[in-house]
Amino acid sequence: PVDRQAAGVSDPEDGAAAEPPSDAAEDPAQVSADRATNLTIRDSLPEMLRLLRPHRRTLGLVAGLSLVGGAAEAGVLVLILEAAVRLSQSGPSSPIVVGPLRLAHPAVGMLLIVALGLTVLKLALQLTSSWISASLTADIQRELRKATFDAYVDSEWAVQAADREGSLQQLMGIEVERTTLAVLTLTAGITAGCSLMTLLIAAVVVSPAAAIAMIALVGGLFFAVRPVTGLARRWSAARSGEELNLAESLNELVRTAEEIRVHGVGASEKRRLADDTDLVARWISRVTFVNIGMIQVYQGIALLVLVGALLAVHVLGTSNLSGIGALVLILLRSFAYSQQLQNSYHQLITSLPSLTRVRAQLASYTDRPEASGTTPLPRIKSVVLDQVSYSYRPGHRALDQMTLEVEHGEMVGVVGPSGAGKSTLVQVLLRLRYPQEGAYLINGRPALEYQDADWTRL
Repeated sequence: PVDRQAAGVSDPEDGAAAEPPSDAAEDPAQVSADRATNLTIRDSLPEMLRLLRPHRRTLGLVAGLSLVGGAAEAGVLVLILEAAVRLSQSGPSSPIVVGPLRLAHPAVGMLLIVALGLTVLKLALQLTSSWISASLTADIQRELRKATFDAYVDSEWAVQAADREGSLQQLMGIEVERTTLAVLTLTAGITAGCSLMTLLIAAVVVSPAAAIAMIALVGGLFFAVRPVTGLARRWSAARSGEELNLAESLNELVRTAEEIRVHGVGASEKRRLADDTDLVARWISRVTFVNIGMIQVYQGIALLVLVGALLAVHVLGTSNLSGIGALVLILLRSFAYSQQLQNSYHQLITSLPSLTRVRAQLASYTDRPEASGTTPLPRIKSVVLDQVSYSYRPGHRALDQMTLEVEHGEMVGVVGPSGAGKSTLVQVLLRLRYPQEGAYLINGRPALEYQDADWTRL
């Protein structure tokens, strides 16, 4: 047996299983939670760009399809309204006048055939864009989960031990899903933005003044709801943090199920878990209300715009019903796309806290990979600890200048009360933790110089 005082295992408050190691820095989950609470779109844009950098061409393809689809939709709106006006009139047809454009006298059948072709084109482009967006989302989700798990496995054991219970499950489950939801939301925003741009260009062709008014209205509404978006972002960050706490409570409940039954504290544990669940539900309710409310507000404003446009036509009067009708339809569709764009921006903001957590946790793993040497280790002849110290927090050393030498064939036992440092000693010997002071030598060389394959084999 090794004498505890002579060996230098001096602090009874080891805490190897509970205390986070001092060399693991701050809890990455807490750091990312603090960042997420104060997150803005400008702060998260670099992280989103890094995530999407390998998929730039895919996003460009989505934008291109959306531009062509928006142009096709504008053409369909003009053609079907012109055909409807001609069907309701008697007598010879007049030329089609759309802004400065003046076309010949096409038959109604030709107008409908062209509109049908453009509609089929629009549908094909939408389906193609949807498939690309879905594939992109699945690819990024797979990449994130694989990268996170690989980085976790390859990181130092001290970093793994510092993770809160349930944090990895929460990270690779809900947080990664919300991160990929942000990607899907971004592609939807690109589609809506490109379609909106083409429709507004078409509106400018029909009536520059009305188009400018529409652009001003959309822009003003976008900035008017920014405080609501900021509120939703803070609520989403709080929801994500409480979900992590709930996951931790569930893991603790499963781990201590035997003790809970033995000591008869099941009722209090149920109350505690119910309180955590209720708190998460309240945050989910708030975030969902804002998400749904934004859509309803835009729908109401769209109806007001339609009524106002028709009232303007009634008051001012016009002989170009097809042109005015086409303008009203284009502006109405433009407003629908602006609603989608605003909703995408809002959803993106509420998903960004998850992106921040995933990136921060992934960085905490990759910044401290497990050390691996290159020296072969055919057999272990001697194990030496030379003045080794290790602490989990300042002023509380689990190992204090411990010196120990064991030769091949010797059998050594280590005894001591709970918290004496036995677990820490074993973790150092297994290279799970690295001495903060002193040296750990195998066959006279630093233990970290040896290959992992030989080390694990022996």
